[in-house]
Amino acid sequence: GIHVSDVTIAREAGRFGSALRFGSRNTEALFYKAQDNVPYSDASMAGTVSFWLSLDPAVDLEPGFCDPVQITDVAYNDSAVWVDFTSENPRQFRLGVLGDLDLWNADNLPPAENPEFNDRLVVVQDPPFGSGQWTHVVITYADLNSAGGGSARLYLDAELQGTSGTITEAFTWDLEKAAIRVGVNYVGLYDDLAIFNRALSGEEVVALHQLETGVAGLYP
Repeated sequence: GIHVSDVTIAREAGRFGSALRFGSRNTEALFYKAQDNVPYSDASMAGTVSFWLSLDPAVDLEPGFCDPVQITDVAYNDSAVWVDFTSENPRQFRLGVLGDLDLWNADNLPPAENPEFNDRLVVVQDPPFGSGQWTHVVITYADLNSAGGGSARLYLDAELQGTSGTITEAFTWDLEKAAIRVGVNYVGLYDDLAIFNRALSGEEVVALHQLETGVAGLYP
């Protein structure tokens, strides 16, 4: 259930019916278990994360970073998949897909001291978010934990914003601890979160974007 006091169901205010309303920057984590909800494989891992946001980042978000979704068993820089708004206006929107921390940042240097951190991100300088409108966010990733390495893509409103470089380090999760963290420091409306067990193609992302009733429309 929703155990965070300032997260409520906004009846008929969503992109499709109702939505979650995050009223203020949260101090508790709203999360769901990744086990049985996020596909994991230590041989070749792929998936898609899709959701809709309605907010004006420059007005609605409080100072600091905001992660609308973050999937990990430890932290944002250790075997994690996430998107975030940067901390200061004008806010950028970024995709991060980072493997085991000890393999890519053994000294655990903070991002400001580690150029390799920024090299691993997909960055949108002027993202299309705004008050009174809905923006569709889709993350796809494929071939993580494979011998040849994997990659990830970020789409906004079904338009490809960028592709990561090759991700060679392993993703190791303790599935008992792995979680889908929703709306970390987020303020605004949030709708139709869905996770798929493979990387959707660009054409499928367009089809997903055009569903008249959201992901529910995929079910008979």
